[in-house]
Amino acid sequence: MASNLASRVIEGRLHEIGVFRYRQIGLWTDAQVEAFSKRLSFRDRIQRDRWREQCQELHREKHGETLEVSTFADTPTSS
Repeated sequence: MASNLASRVIEGRLHEIGVFRYRQIGLWTDAQVEAFSKRLSFRDRIQRDRWREQCQELHREKHGETLEVSTFADTPTSS
C-alpha cells in the first residue's frame, strides 16, 4: 500500500514538471538526470532505481523502438 502511494506521489510530481511518457525519462542525459533529481528533491533515487533504463525498456516493449540517449544534450528538458 505505501509503495502504491509513493508511486502516485512521484507520478504527480513528474506530471507537475511536464513529464508524462516513458520516452521522456528514457532520453534523459546524465546531466538531465542530475538536474531533475535536484528539481524533484529525489537525491540519487532516479539513478538508484534506474528510472532511465526502466523507461527505455518499457518504451521498447510498448512501441518496439529502442531509445538512444544523446551525449550532446546538457540542459534539462521535459520532452
